[in-house]
Formats: sequence, C-alpha cells, structure tokens
Amino acid sequence: MCGSDLLFILGDNFPLFIFPNFNYLMKFSIKIVLIIVAAYLSEMFIPMWWGFCIPTAIICFLFSEKPKRKFVSEKNKAFDHHFLSGFIGIALLWLAFAFWKDYSNQSILSNRISKMLFSVQSPQLIMAVSALIGGLVGGMAGMSGGFLGLAVKSMSKKR
Repeated sequence: MCGSDLLFILGDNFPLFIFPNFNYLMKFSIKIVLIIVAAYLSEMFIPMWWGFCIPTAIICFLFSEKPKRKFVSEKNKAFDHHFLSGFIGIALLWLAFAFWKDYSNQSILSNRISKMLFSVQSPQLIMAVSALIGGLVGGMAGMSGGFLGLAVKSMSKKR
C-alpha cells in the first residue's frame, strides 16, 4: 500500500475533519504538552495516583472553546477534543513512567504481574494497560474541565 492509496482511503483533506485549521491543531498540541508537564509536576506534590486530574481539568478549563466543526452534533462539539487531549497527554505520561519503572528493574516486576493477571509474560501488555487506564481517567478529567469551562463562559455571557 503506497501513500496515494492511503490518501484515497482517508480522503483528500483527512486531518481537516478532526482539526478544522492549523491554529486549532497548534492549540491542541500545546494543550497536550501543558498537560504532560503539569501532570508530571503535580505527581511530585500530590502523591496520589489521581493527582494528575487536577491540572488536566484546569488546563482544559482554561482552553475551553467550541471547535468549528459542522458534522458533529452541538452537544459533542467541544468535549471530544478535551477528552482526546487529556487522554493522549496522560496516556503518554503513564506510558513513559511505566517504561522507566520497567527499565529500572529489568522487567522483573512487570513480567510477574503480567504472568499473574494475563497468564502471559509480557511487560509491554502491562505498560499498555496502565497507559489505557491513565488515559481514560485523564480524558474524563479533561472533559470535566471542558464542561466546567463552557458552563462558566455561557453563564458569563448571559449576564
């Protein structure tokens, strides 16, 4: 399969249906980087596993705006990007943490846990599962911040 076949399958303007313009893509990328940095710093001060939810929600609250997409219902316009940014940012962070912990102990712990849970000795499976769990919680935190940001902005417009 060459590039032209893939372009035919995906369409001529494939990234445009997700990101309507370059400016929005840059805001999305900046939001992901801010989430990764803020969540990493919050893990130092909030030693709970859910400590990354607070900065994720705050960043999505500050960046809350409705994207200019026409094919999605009004209800879902803003929150898919907040969920995606929280999911991608936290999943990458937890994947990096899992890889670092796995590398530091020569995969001994992850091999034992994967053997116990999945009956397969695969440290990559444990890394993927932990990234998925962290990503889902981060996505929900981002979506909560986006909901709150739009609610506050709509209340301030009514006054």
